[in-house]
Amino acid sequence: MKHISVSLWPLLFFLFAMNAWATETKVTSTAPVTSAARVRLDGGFQNAPQCNLWRAALQEELKTLQYPPGWTITVTCLRSYWDTARRNADSPRTNTAFSKLRGRTTVLNGEIFQQSRPFYRGIIAHELGHIKCDCADEATAERIAWELQHPLESKDSSEAATTGK
Repeated sequence: MKHISVSLWPLLFFLFAMNAWATETKVTSTAPVTSAARVRLDGGFQNAPQCNLWRAALQEELKTLQYPPGWTITVTCLRSYWDTARRNADSPRTNTAFSKLRGRTTVLNGEIFQQSRPFYRGIIAHELGHIKCDCADEATAERIAWELQHPLESKDSSEAATTGK
């Protein structure tokens, strides 16, 4: 077996990294309704088992929190990738997630999936709130996120408001 020259190692690493850097999958499910969003893992090649668990958790939430067709959701699997994504997006003031409405992209800090399900579900719903209102207003996005997470309660409250009960 021949030894590869040391000068080729950076090239080989780069090729391997580019191949594994962003794993893109269409969200699918046996549930009757699914999201049409694409899910990307950013940095998953260095943290694959954990990142794959985070992707599975996101895909489960996308069964009921349906992002629009053509939307891309990126999960950053390493802190350095999150920091780079924030820097490339003009450093939004968040440690959890942000959306670029014109670019039809949402970036999630994978670390949110180390928290409780209500925590990360709320973040995913909040970002979807921004998409639904097509706005940057945090209060509006949060109201929509609450409605998305509590559909029966929001239906009851809206019916009560229209009937006066």
